[in-house]
Amino acid sequence: MRRKLEYSRDNMTNTIDRATLPAGDYHAHSEGGKFFIGDEKWITLARIDTPATDVDFHLDKQTRLNLQAQDGTTCRNIAIESKPAYDAFVSGGGFQASSPQAPRHTDALKAGDRR
Repeated sequence: MRRKLEYSRDNMTNTIDRATLPAGDYHAHSEGGKFFIGDEKWITLARIDTPATDVDFHLDKQTRLNLQAQDGTTCRNIAIESKPAYDAFVSGGGFQASSPQAPRHTDALKAGDRR
């Protein structure tokens, strides 16, 4: 199943991007650099500094975000998604096939025997 991300970007180096998200809880992921998430007034909502790659944050209302790779660093694999969707993904939520039947030991069976 494909995950629905609220925001994603492959790479960002010392640039600014913007996104608008509705109220709710969010999970953000970024690798390799210092990643800033702030509101339209540049008030910090979350920050990812190496070696960390993940952070959670909350929005009380729909908010226009300023997203920035800072200090000349390069951030890779940037993703922001709803926290409930992220939690379901990491806990293995969604469709799960039923478990297969446990294997039977056949070393003691003779032709025609059943257990």
